[in-house]
Amino acid sequence: MDLRRTAGGALSGAAATVAMTGWMALGQLTGVYGEQPPKRLVRRLARRAGIPASPSGPGTWLASGAAHLGFGTSCGALYAAAVPRSTPTRGIAFGLAVWAVSYTGWIPTLGVLPPPAKDNPRRAWTMSTAHIVYGSVLGVALASWDRATRPAAGAVRSRPGASRFGDH
Repeated sequence: MDLRRTAGGALSGAAATVAMTGWMALGQLTGVYGEQPPKRLVRRLARRAGIPASPSGPGTWLASGAAHLGFGTSCGALYAAAVPRSTPTRGIAFGLAVWAVSYTGWIPTLGVLPPPAKDNPRRAWTMSTAHIVYGSVLGVALASWDRATRPAAGAVRSRPGASRFGDH
């Protein structure tokens, strides 16, 4: 595994999560659909752990932001490790896969939200399109990372322990 590329995927995932979060905030403008999923997830998990979590408290806001950023960053690292060549299309496919696994799988299983077919249509639409935004930014950002860190054409990589002066 290429740890530098995985780190690039993590950074790309963080950037994609920021863009996605902006899209989710804009989605609130489509009409009232309740609490954002990251915030609801943090509140539910905190309650199960016996930690009081106010829906409007700064601790809940910070914890949900950190959890969402951490999840998006981790998914970006996973994408970089799993996908050898990033493209916007591959990023979008990955983002939609994350949405499907999350919103039809573990999120309803934990009782955080119902599956999309039973959820508020506005929230379901916002969350699915937010994952398209996430995936497209992830795909573009990691492709850019790959171009920026690719060795120049004709460059020779040295073996570990070899000096840069060619004593191989």
